[in-house]
Amino acid sequence: LSYSGFRVGLYPTVRDAMPGTSLGCRMLAGGITGAIGASLFAPTEVVRVRMVAGGRYASTPRAFLVIAQEEGIIRGLWRGAVLFAARAACYSGAQLASYEKRSEE
Repeated sequence: LSYSGFRVGLYPTVRDAMPGTSLGCRMLAGGITGAIGASLFAPTEVVRVRMVAGGRYASTPRAFLVIAQEEGIIRGLWRGAVLFAARAACYSGAQLASYEKRSEE
């Protein structure tokens, strides 16, 4: 399961729980799924970014372990999670709602 798979997979459930079918309701549903997905998958994003940036980690599991040990589980692995969730809410809301609206035409 990945961040994208999670937010796209959860979207229909959240969309169907919305009080209407307007573009705004769809954008809100996409924003909610994006924010939830980003919040859950923030540690994976932290590890990915650090490994791409040339981190000193021998493997992905080792990166999770070292970051958690040296910086703490919350402060290290969820670093930047609020900004990641805010960005994901905007992106996901726009992407999922516009794609669905376009598919109906």
